Amino acid sequence: MIICRTVLAFTKGMRQTEHLLDRLAREQDTVVSNLRLVMYYRHNTILKLICMPNKESVSLPEWSRTLSYLAETNLSINSYDEVDMVLNELFKSS
Repeated sequence: MIICRTVLAFTKGMRQTEHLLDRLAREQDTVVSNLRLVMYYRHNTILKLICMPNKESVSLPEWSRTLSYLAETNLSINSYDEVDMVLNELFKSS
């Protein structure tokens, strides 16, 4: 899948102090609020996260913050399996 191939380049360029949402917005040349509010960016963001290799390179608190923002609800992510489950639910609803 072409989308999944571009995610590898995305994860290699992530700065250590940069939040995942900020990185996703920067990579798509938009603002963070568009990742949730504009369907085009929301869909692309969810796909990028689903295809992201090494999800374990992002801390669970950072996943909680990112997925809570996208889902518009407070989530407490406790495992990387849960990350995949929430991403798949977000994809189905987008």
